[in-house]
Amino acid sequence: MGQTVISYDGRFAWDAVKSEMNRKKHGLAFDEVLDMFSDPFMLEIYDEPHSSFFEQRNMGIARWKNQVLTSAYAEHGSRIRIITVRKSTPKEEEAFYGYIEKNLL
Repeated sequence: MGQTVISYDGRFAWDAVKSEMNRKKHGLAFDEVLDMFSDPFMLEIYDEPHSSFFEQRNMGIARWKNQVLTSAYAEHGSRIRIITVRKSTPKEEEAFYGYIEKNLL
């Protein structure tokens, strides 16, 4: 699609055009939300419908600032390729907080 961007620490990669499209659609550019992946309570879910033999995709639900976000991403070795990030749906938020309550309290 566009130019691949690698984060300064080398942990993340994304398509520059896709990031801009995501910012216009969801108000979030990929470089702005990288620290959501550092949330120790991030709920990771295997995304079987969007995975293939060549790429295993995951959904990550995590807190970022004062909101809960959902990201689709794929792990390529030690690097995470971000596909999309958006505000979580109420059902996703419920799953996230239920996960925290079940596993941490």
